[in-house]
Amino acid sequence: HGTVEHVSTHRATFSVLIDVIIGSQPSTKSRPRYANFHVRAQAATLRFLLVSLFSEDSFYGDEDGGLALKEFVCTILKTMAFYKGRSLSREEIDLLDECSISLASCTSTSNDARSVVVRREGVASDTQYDYKDIALQALTSNSSKTRRHLAKVMGHLYEDHSLWDVDFSTKS
Repeated sequence: HGTVEHVSTHRATFSVLIDVIIGSQPSTKSRPRYANFHVRAQAATLRFLLVSLFSEDSFYGDEDGGLALKEFVCTILKTMAFYKGRSLSREEIDLLDECSISLASCTSTSNDARSVVVRREGVASDTQYDYKDIALQALTSNSSKTRRHLAKVMGHLYEDHSLWDVDFSTKS
């Protein structure tokens, strides 16, 4: 009767979640990682991480200099690369919808995220997926949601003049 459980209101930061769920370092623990999740679990994980990224605690903290955000974007690109050029099930289409939503959200708010996509900063060399693939999938995907969000991604990339070696000054 007299015991009161203390419920912690402390939430894990985005970088901690990325490390625990995606984890770039091999772990000796038997905890499954994102890469081993079922397709539906991967989609739910991307949505959860996106919500966590934009929570007030994480969004304004940026305690890791953007490394967790870059890892998140790299994970999205790796996921999209895995399904590139394949015939997709409904669950896989749903996963790519989540990828496109997450990528559009990240590229709309972060120069670091846009740099990962365009300049491949932090992207593993074996990830064969870049902005050209995003542009193609924005036109050819079977999912209107994926097409719409990837078109937004391309807009975010092209609007950021710092990503492109283009001189917009007028010379007379």
